Amino acid sequence: MTIRSQALSWLATRRPGPRGHVVTSKWYTPDESWTKENAWWVQIPSAAIRSEKTIEILCEAAPGSARFRHL
Repeated sequence: MTIRSQALSWLATRRPGPRGHVVTSKWYTPDESWTKENAWWVQIPSAAIRSEKTIEILCEAAPGSARFRHL
């Protein structure tokens, strides 16, 4: 299962119903991140910004976690 499918499953159990444009990110540890710190990498398509949809960002709560931060 990918981070995206895990995140969407996690979100569905906490907030059923319609949603906006969903983007996801795994938690990158310092050895994986160009910042050399814990980080998320979120890419939001410009079309999502121009649309009328809400942008929902789901970030892994910790490395390998099944929990997410919903922004």
